[in-house]
Amino acid sequence: MATMTTTMTMTTTSLLWVMTILLLLATTSTSTAASSSDQIYVDSSYAAVTTGASITFPLIPYHVQRSRRGLLTTEDDDDLDDAGGNNDRRRRHHRRRRRREEEQLSSDPKQMSALYQGYGTHYVDLWVGSPPQRQTVIVDTGSGLTAFPCGGCKDCGAPDFHIDNYYENDQSSTFQKSQCSNCSQRAHCNKAKQECRVTASYSEGSTWKAYEALDTCYIGGFHNKALTEDNGGTDDIDPGHAKAFGFPLRFGCQTAVTGLFKTQLADGILGMDDAKSAFWNQMYRAKKIDKKQFSLCYTRPPLTSREGTHSGAMTLGGTDKRLHISPMVYSSVIGTPSETKNGKSGYFDVHIRKLYWRDGTGGDYARTEDNTAVVIKLDTGTLNKDSVIVDSGTTDTYLSSVIQNTLETNFQTLSGKPFNHDKVQMSDEEIYAMPTLLLQLAGDQMMNQKVVDEYGGGDVNKIPTLAGNFDPENPLDVIVAVPPSHYMESHLKQKYTNRLYDTEEDGSTLGANVMMGHDVLFDAPGKRIGWAESSCDYNGLIIEKGYPDVLSGGEIEVVKEDTLEDEEEMAKEQEDAKEVFDKDNIETEIQEDESILEKQQENEKEAFDEQKIEVGIDPSTTDGMEAKKKKPSSGEDTHNYDNPINDIQQQITDNPVIAGGGLVFILLLLCICCFCMYRCCCASRKKKTYRRQSSGTEIEMNGSSYKDDFVDEFADEDDDDDGEYKDV
Repeated sequence: MATMTTTMTMTTTSLLWVMTILLLLATTSTSTAASSSDQIYVDSSYAAVTTGASITFPLIPYHVQRSRRGLLTTEDDDDLDDAGGNNDRRRRHHRRRRRREEEQLSSDPKQMSALYQGYGTHYVDLWVGSPPQRQTVIVDTGSGLTAFPCGGCKDCGAPDFHIDNYYENDQSSTFQKSQCSNCSQRAHCNKAKQECRVTASYSEGSTWKAYEALDTCYIGGFHNKALTEDNGGTDDIDPGHAKAFGFPLRFGCQTAVTGLFKTQLADGILGMDDAKSAFWNQMYRAKKIDKKQFSLCYTRPPLTSREGTHSGAMTLGGTDKRLHISPMVYSSVIGTPSETKNGKSGYFDVHIRKLYWRDGTGGDYARTEDNTAVVIKLDTGTLNKDSVIVDSGTTDTYLSSVIQNTLETNFQTLSGKPFNHDKVQMSDEEIYAMPTLLLQLAGDQMMNQKVVDEYGGGDVNKIPTLAGNFDPENPLDVIVAVPPSHYMESHLKQKYTNRLYDTEEDGSTLGANVMMGHDVLFDAPGKRIGWAESSCDYNGLIIEKGYPDVLSGGEIEVVKEDTLEDEEEMAKEQEDAKEVFDKDNIETEIQEDESILEKQQENEKEAFDEQKIEVGIDPSTTDGMEAKKKKPSSGEDTHNYDNPINDIQQQITDNPVIAGGGLVFILLLLCICCFCMYRCCCASRKKKTYRRQSSGTEIEMNGSSYKDDFVDEFADEDDDDDGEYKDV
């Protein structure tokens, strides 16, 4: 009995050990599966369906899994059991950093100012000194220095080319020349003159030399009127509020310029790259804006006036949604020099994942207007091997030569035209039929997912500037459309030039013609660029909000909206009444015109008869006329009897009295005929004709493109001190 009990106990113990081992094995297996949770995520919103012994999971498209996976990793990492503590800490740190960057995105910018059109470039008004003097400067995200000609600069472009005269520093009470003890890293001390010298050169041949100086300045405001005080406004678009954002700016006082810096319409350049010397960075450090962000919104009118041509907006301190017609989406710096070089490239980079040509029927925007429009994907090859930068100071777009064959061949396939840069004559219909270039930029996954959730209700395909089903593997990438109206530069007489180039050997530059039609946000600390499709109509926005036109100088009285509507309605009623009157009285006017013509003809005939009497011809007989046909009694015959036209011309030449009367008669007859035709045919179109007339002298854009290849040799960390400005 004891033996049996012992045996049963041993058996029971053995069974317990076996069960324990199996339990441990099961636990280990479960733990191993759990440890893989950093690679496999299950969306709890999709429940498993069990049927007998089998388990079925709903099929989820890969791009949906990917986007939700990104959402889980950014919001629910704390709930995931990860055996790797270091990885968990890194993810939490990454999540906190991205949330801080997200909070830094400003939807409440400090200042918006008007941009104007130069010869292919965009410029802004910079008011410098006390009292302020205007200097127009090209906005350039490809360089970090602000400079313009100062008094004493010889043959530097004014007044033959530039809009303004040189900046007269001796007329400013707040001007200070930088001393050698306060030179920035980009300058060197000239001991002989005790000044900080700066030199800049560009690949297309332009150069300038300057000395560093400091003076108070503000940007924007009214184009033709300096602001001496702030109007106390609070709206960032108010041009009368610009003076409140003035601060002491370090800039280059140019003493010599060559190339396009001499012949350009704008006076100088505004450096806006990612450097401490950049205008926006100095403004931030002066505590005039809260965020290290700015946005540029470009348009391109066909003609440029020296008096100023509206061409978009610049927003400092963030972006203004009132300019947007689509939600802003964000491209990432993944794989660009801004990431691989620890963010010290100084430029704003993008990664072009894919390129496409789309048939012209697809329209001008990222969202196609024709679902049947042909789209051809291009082989990008090693396009991103070198940097791809967004440069507002370069007029055109320069792509790497590695895509030359695929770009040009497929362009000709869709357009039927060769890809070249000849000036060709084309109709509007032919321009619109040309293909649109689509750039697919690597997107900021976290930020774009939030855009999808906020504006698309979780559906990425409701955001027109995201890839969505266009690229299911990368649905949160950004799509930027470059239509022919942007890359084909227009000239007079319906002539156009292609301004896309594919010959670069050391990187690519997306110039102003890619930025056009978008409000482009440059977010330096977030290392991202925002893209929102926009009309960029800053002037229309300020007028809508009740502010004066920036070209008016702020002197035009602001008219209330209801008053404008009343005036427009009254003008329309008057025009309609005039058209009805003209229609009812056209026959009477024609009869009156005929009576006037008959009377004038009678008067002309009487005057002609009097002239004939004076030269001895009897107008009542034909003998006088026959006498005119006889040959002279002596001398050479001067009449041409075979060609009476020449004979008449000779008679008019010999008799100035007849010439005068005949010309008057002909001119009167032409005027009367033109008047009748106008009354009959053109009265109803008079209003539209007047509206199309230009109010100022216009200059054809000369087609000279500005390519900015400025190289900043100095890293930001070396510019710890830009010198101290002493308020005087």
